[in-house]
Amino acid sequence: MNDRPMANIRDLAVQIADRFARSEIEMFCRNVSAGTGRPVFDLSCPLIDSGAPECESPAAIAEAVRYIELRSDALPYRMHHVDDLVWFEERV
Repeated sequence: MNDRPMANIRDLAVQIADRFARSEIEMFCRNVSAGTGRPVFDLSCPLIDSGAPECESPAAIAEAVRYIELRSDALPYRMHHVDDLVWFEERV
């Protein structure tokens, strides 16, 4: 059996998850960056009017944060996490 198609699917799944985790935070957590010069997101304050209740749960947001923490060295950005606040910095 050829394992290459499964490897391609796994690679694609990881690429999608890498993008989705950050997007989950950026889309469903309140941006509290006033005056900081960069977007800062409050993990404790999900947006309740986003139209996608399954993505607004604290558990889903916590899962996205955990994924980013586990994949941190492989991602093209860094996530800074202080208390309930996170922000992202692109790697150069």
